[in-house]
Amino acid sequence: MRLEIAADTDPIVDQETTIAEEKTGSMSNDIPRRRLKTLRGVIKDILFKRDSHDIEEDEVSNKLADAESKELQTYVLIINFLKPYMPSKQNFYTISHQIPFFLMANDILHATGYSKFTANTTSHLVPSNLNALKVDAPSLFALFCTKTKQGVLTVYNFNGDAIISRQIATKSKDAMFGSLFDLIAIKNVCNSYGLEFAHNMYVLPGLKTVHINGTLKKPVLAETYPVTSVTSNPARRSVHHLQVTSTAK
Repeated sequence: MRLEIAADTDPIVDQETTIAEEKTGSMSNDIPRRRLKTLRGVIKDILFKRDSHDIEEDEVSNKLADAESKELQTYVLIINFLKPYMPSKQNFYTISHQIPFFLMANDILHATGYSKFTANTTSHLVPSNLNALKVDAPSLFALFCTKTKQGVLTVYNFNGDAIISRQIATKSKDAMFGSLFDLIAIKNVCNSYGLEFAHNMYVLPGLKTVHINGTLKKPVLAETYPVTSVTSNPARRSVHHLQVTSTAK
């Protein structure tokens, strides 16, 4: 069962499980994994159409000509049960729209005796994991400039061209940060510590403390062994990442 659950989220495990199942054959009456993936695709296709009426068996049989009567009854029951909770494709990956399915999955795992596979509905803070929000150029683009979001923010680079992808945002770090933060103030803070802004920071829970990451401007040479060669750019030879903490009052 543990391998089956892992196969639902890991493509490599899914492929290995499917191949192993086809080689050894199934000794039970369980539906083969390849068949389940086909059925899941049909169910998702019908659900995303967002029809207002309840689905009938003939609508499913049109897509699954080889489906048996008991299978059709099960598929219709699943589809009509999930229909009221289905968001549009544009909002499908929004966390708030996924919560009903998250709760349903937990209930099914509890009912079938696999409670250890359920997930917490709220984050659990531990000293080793503060759930800090990493802020860098690609994440800023994803948060504010994604076309699927309402009120999308258009950011331009220093040549006046719109930044339209994560790749371009990664190459235009100053433009991305400068559009949302006081970049001069950030660089001044880094300069006071002998750092060069590394274009990423961490916002800690509570939104009062921000860790600003930077690299040392002056390289630090190792003294445990003699240096036999020196690169043309010593600043790139030894890069040390430090953190600068700024607490808002």
